[in-house]
Formats: sequence, structure tokens, C-alpha cells
Amino acid sequence: AAPAAAQGSAQPTAAEAKAWVDQAAAAYLDQVKRQARAEWVYSTYITEDTEALNAEQEAILTKMQVSNAANAARYARAQGLD
Repeated sequence: AAPAAAQGSAQPTAAEAKAWVDQAAAAYLDQVKRQARAEWVYSTYITEDTEALNAEQEAILTKMQVSNAANAARYARAQGLD
């Protein structure tokens, strides 16, 4: 879940923005690895099941990217970002 500042109308702080970036980057890296594994399995063993697994991981990654973009726009208002 996003910190309270990201959910409301309050301006987030630079510390909150950094914390969110660190968390989002770690979660994104984990999902990219999951999606890459699913893609490799699908490319190596082409079946309906591996196709479905690959599509599921791609959908999760796409949803994460959209969510991260929306949250990044909120955190971009924080004062003192470097």
C-alpha cells in the first residue's frame, strides 16, 4: 500500500518519495524477474499452460507499471527531490 501522503491530497515529503521509490524499485525488479522466467519457460516449452503463465506475468507487470507511473506523478510534487 502507498503511504498516506500518496493517497490523500497532502503534499508528500522527499523522504516519503524516496521510500516509495526504493519500495517500488524492489517490487518492480522482482516482477521483471518473474516475468522473464515465465517468458523463458514459454519460449522453451510452448504449451497453452506456459502461454497462460506468461500472459499472466505480463499483465501483472503492465498493471505495476501503470500504478507506478500514477504514484510517481503524485510523488513528483515533493519538495527537495534530487
